[in-house]
Amino acid sequence: GQAIMLLVSLLLLWLAIAKKFEPLLLLPIGFGGLLSNIPEAGMALTALESLLAHHDAGQLAVIAAKLNCTPDVHAIKEALALALPSVQ
Repeated sequence: GQAIMLLVSLLLLWLAIAKKFEPLLLLPIGFGGLLSNIPEAGMALTALESLLAHHDAGQLAVIAAKLNCTPDVHAIKEALALALPSVQ
């Protein structure tokens, strides 16, 4: 997914710079697509996925209290999988 988006972003940048094809439109779109799809930057993650990836103990405790489970990453992921769609 991210590799394809990186290629599309590079294509948009190439069209804007080399071919001068709508540069005022394609240049910011291509640059934004490039920045948002940098691998391991975590910008493509949701807020909850980012929280679970960083293992912040205080925030995990708050989420665990809402889901009525232990403040462990695996327990929270399991509780989210079993939760109602309105909670997810």
